[in-house]
Amino acid sequence: VYINPAFEDSSGIRSDQATGQDLPSVARDQAFGALATDLFDRAQPGGMPVVEDFDFGGIPFRMHAAAFGPAGGSVKAYLLLASRSDS
Repeated sequence: VYINPAFEDSSGIRSDQATGQDLPSVARDQAFGALATDLFDRAQPGGMPVVEDFDFGGIPFRMHAAAFGPAGGSVKAYLLLASRSDS
């Protein structure tokens, strides 16, 4: 598990408190927890990442979720990438 300091500041999720926990259970924002669950449910191993926009306190982010594992098989790991999408 890695959460960079910029995302910790935006999301309020601290790496030291999130390790070993489900992302929705440590998210301060219930909408973000629900979004993470939805993205992970839709991401499939061997498939394209799933992308959605989300705002943390008025700061826009593009959330990318990818699932890793054998194509058509069970998920071994997820990656959630948050890129700030200021225009």
